[in-house]
Amino acid sequence: MKPKAKQETFLLRVTKGALVPADQYTQERLRAKGYNTNDVLTATLRKDRSTGFHRLVHVFGQLCAENIDRFAGMNAHAVLKAIQYEGDIACERMMVNLKGFGMVEVRIPMSLSYESLDEGDFREIFSAMCGHVAEQYWKGLTAEQVEEMTQVMVEQAA
Repeated sequence: MKPKAKQETFLLRVTKGALVPADQYTQERLRAKGYNTNDVLTATLRKDRSTGFHRLVHVFGQLCAENIDRFAGMNAHAVLKAIQYEGDIACERMMVNLKGFGMVEVRIPMSLSYESLDEGDFREIFSAMCGHVAEQYWKGLTAEQVEEMTQVMVEQAA
């Protein structure tokens, strides 16, 4: 069975009561696909993620690596995956048959890539990660305070 081809993404702009092509390239691609005025199409809509917010999450991973012994020596990405796993945040669960142990449930952290999540889902995951760190490692802080510390680091780096 061959893998499914990735679906093409079209940039659309919201106008009053309508979605219209956001640029010339999208207009040309829609024409090339044979889409015409008044055609009815199905769509999955998502708001692209902010690059600034994506950067904030990686600074959060670095903050944890530098200040929590458990994550010492890890890069920001590895810290984010570890926090996802520990907190069971955005993890897929599956059963695996381990020889000598039988069926065991495992958690696999989902990708946080741009293609995988929209801005809203990504924000929820980041908030949950801040909450996990506050509960497990910085017990005197709230999730909001952990997020604020991260924001300060981003501002200082700029």
